[in-house]
Amino acid sequence: MLADKLSIYVDTFNLCKLIGQYQQGHRVKGDRQPSMPKFARYGIMNDCLSRALRLLDVVYEANKYKSKRYYAYDSYLEIHQGIKSRVRLMGELRWLTTRQTNNIMSLLDKTGRQATALRNASQSPSGTPTAAGESSHYGAAKQDTAADDDIR
Repeated sequence: MLADKLSIYVDTFNLCKLIGQYQQGHRVKGDRQPSMPKFARYGIMNDCLSRALRLLDVVYEANKYKSKRYYAYDSYLEIHQGIKSRVRLMGELRWLTTRQTNNIMSLLDKTGRQATALRNASQSPSGTPTAAGESSHYGAAKQDTAADDDIR
């Protein structure tokens, strides 16, 4: 399946569009635009937009290499958390309206749930992520140490 057909890609793309619109000063219908300092608009919002664009790249990477899917979505969730904290900060400082903050946060929650589900689905049946060259047998190290305790 192509990455741009995945729901996580579509929702992340919509997140990028929404952040870009708010950065340019587009208002949600019925809301008064709070005064956003230039450093917030061109600094923090630009950082959020570049991170959101990076999320699109991570979705492509995860879809391209099945063996690296777990780690790609783990990376997705780390970048995702950075965007979330910045949006929360701008909302608390009233640089974004409550509605704008809620719109972005609802998309972030949706994509976060999707990324978590995809990351968990890419785990091996035994519960540990597998990558090329790694053993999928969980607990092998614990068994070795237990055998060492019996010898002593």
